Amino acid sequence: MTHCKAVIGLISVIIAIVLPGKTTAGNPIVIKNNVSVQSQFKSPNTVYIVRDVIDLKKSKVTLPRNSVLRFEGGSLNNGTIKYNNTFIDGRYMINCLCRGTLSNDVVTPHMYGAHGDGKNDDGDAIQQAISSGKQVFFKRTTYLVGKPIVFDRRDIIVDFNCSTIKKTNNRGSDLKYDNIDYRNIPAVVIIKPIKSPNTNGFMTIKNLYVDGGSNNIGIHAIWCRNIIFENIRIHNSVKGVLYKGFVNTFKDITIWNCKEGLVTLGGNATLFERCFTSKCGWNINKASGFSLISCSSDDNNPCYKITNSTVSMVGCTFESKGQGIIVENSVLELSGDFQSHIYDSTKGITYIKASANSTVNARGCLFHLDNYLKKKIPESYLFEASDNSMIEIQGKVRHGNVLKIKKSPHGIIKYNGKSLKDGNN
Repeated sequence: MTHCKAVIGLISVIIAIVLPGKTTAGNPIVIKNNVSVQSQFKSPNTVYIVRDVIDLKKSKVTLPRNSVLRFEGGSLNNGTIKYNNTFIDGRYMINCLCRGTLSNDVVTPHMYGAHGDGKNDDGDAIQQAISSGKQVFFKRTTYLVGKPIVFDRRDIIVDFNCSTIKKTNNRGSDLKYDNIDYRNIPAVVIIKPIKSPNTNGFMTIKNLYVDGGSNNIGIHAIWCRNIIFENIRIHNSVKGVLYKGFVNTFKDITIWNCKEGLVTLGGNATLFERCFTSKCGWNINKASGFSLISCSSDDNNPCYKITNSTVSMVGCTFESKGQGIIVENSVLELSGDFQSHIYDSTKGITYIKASANSTVNARGCLFHLDNYLKKKIPESYLFEASDNSMIEIQGKVRHGNVLKIKKSPHGIIKYNGKSLKDGNN
């Protein structure tokens, strides 16, 4: 029996060494409100329980290393907390300035002192959470920021949980590319450009509402790759998205009430799926291998302007008071059921206008050009080609009783293999 007890004791010691826990230094300690708080945080590897409303009275508290801070209905307020590989547990309430490191796999800005009340500036707390490199989760509320939130890490998932990031109207310096201080760029969210050795990795940003405060860019993503933007709403911005990158994906992006919608400065191999701009359009420039699937736009100006680019559009639509799709020095591939509407227009529009050596190929499309409000509108054209450009259509066109086009002597428009003349066809 003595031998067995000795063996069991030895096994227990081995397990304790191989599998160390977070609570190897004694029993949990309940933090009291009537005693110096710092004096109660004295042992590492210990669970500290907060049950009362603790007022730090603007003091600084440093937590012992590898400790657990467990909240059981209490809170920490009015002071500074320095984490030390701390694990936060429970329904925590921390209203303090926070620093240091956390061992949680998932963090929230509130662990770093965010308020989430739409009044206090939570920019620093959000930035600490993003820069931690851990998975970040937000409460569904409004966060006010005075500077942009900079994504400077890879291999992370950030779920904003349909919360709103609203930037105050301090526009900042108008910078577009590589800058030393990215937080001076006039934007709400910035994807930091890729630099060696951090050239690989993946990032997912999802479930975000962006309020640009009228003077800022919603999302500034220049020289980025391997990023998924999903379920994002952007409004009240100078530009909804300013983009230049490659191998990225935009899904379910809605941009409205911005001066410009989605603006690209170049890039390639990018997918836009179910993206929508309202009261602003798309401006795609110097892009190759861009794919737009089931995207739509409405604007008083061109809904889609494509310059110096190669773009494919599948099943896209627009509603316009101005122009439809403007193509300059570009190649545009169209497929699917393209649909456009003219509404309350004071001038005629052109569905597709190609110029400056452009080529537009449409395969298997059913084109619509209707005034769905049935109001009288100025004369409009379905296609227009000039300056050595060609529009070639294989499919069906529905445009009242005639197919009306406009072309210069140096433009070519073909419909099911037949060259069309200027005017009614």
